[in-house]
Amino acid sequence: MHSLPADPLPTVDPTSVQHAITASADPQAALELMKSHWSPRGTITHELTKLERALLKASPFTRLNNTVIYRFATNGFPENQELITALKGTITWKLTWQLSTADGVHIFTLPRRATP
Repeated sequence: MHSLPADPLPTVDPTSVQHAITASADPQAALELMKSHWSPRGTITHELTKLERALLKASPFTRLNNTVIYRFATNGFPENQELITALKGTITWKLTWQLSTADGVHIFTLPRRATP
């Protein structure tokens, strides 16, 4: 009798993650929580494409100097989309969201913290 291999991808309990994200008053902590629960089927980078950078520079409300960029790409996978849905409407979304695209890319920025 052969058993199927275990799914190596983490399972996400959207309710508990949503609660933790919603409860977080610290945007950086909320985005790091998103990173820690992000499925490897998607991607996370701290870099923008040339087009994304141009779009954000065109906005009078976006400053890219001295910021930390969080670029989440869901790659169409539901577990990642659930995390983005959990973040929407939170204080983190309102303070850090910069851009979302139809293909599942979501960009957030935080001011770079000064080092002592």
